[in-house]
Amino acid sequence: MSKQHENIDPKLADWIGKQRVFFVATALVISIMLANAGVGWCAEGATAETPFCTFVKKVIAAAPTEFAECKGEEVPFGELFDHSQFKGRLTLDKDMECKLIIRHTEQVPTQAEPMEIQPQYICEFMPRRKFDLARPVYETAATDLRKCFPTLNFKEKKDGDEFWSMGADGPGFNLSLTLVALNPPRDPKPATPGQGIWGVILYIVDTAPAKGK
Repeated sequence: MSKQHENIDPKLADWIGKQRVFFVATALVISIMLANAGVGWCAEGATAETPFCTFVKKVIAAAPTEFAECKGEEVPFGELFDHSQFKGRLTLDKDMECKLIIRHTEQVPTQAEPMEIQPQYICEFMPRRKFDLARPVYETAATDLRKCFPTLNFKEKKDGDEFWSMGADGPGFNLSLTLVALNPPRDPKPATPGQGIWGVILYIVDTAPAKGK
């Protein structure tokens, strides 16, 4: 014992020693509990999965069945019911509109033979907005997708302010997000910032071969 403490009452010294052991042991137990729970002392950097991320994962999980459990009532394609488009039952919230396009063949003007359209789940963040308001929606969703799927190789393309897109291929699916100018068909001019409306649209495509092929 040092000269500084040699005059301390032995009972007091014993009490101090026991308290020190108690606090060290308590800190050790708390550290073990936090470690087992996957939490560190510096937990500020930890981020919870966003509702959008959870939603996208649920839709992707339905891709092997060609999104059968997400299929709602049939909706028209233009003015016709061609039995290929249906309302999407699974949405992020009340401000998202989704639809399911089932696997079907379609005659494309640029091809001689009918083209097979793969099953795809398409969701749009509503309402549609001006560019300055739609851009943050796109950027937030794009950031969430990158964090949610860190192993996917997302590629992004920006065509001025008229069309932005990012996407990646996963096992059996393609995931993409677009920010696109949606002008009325009668307006041949492209929309410009401050004018017109833009849509932020999510596409999840089942890229696996059709069953039985």
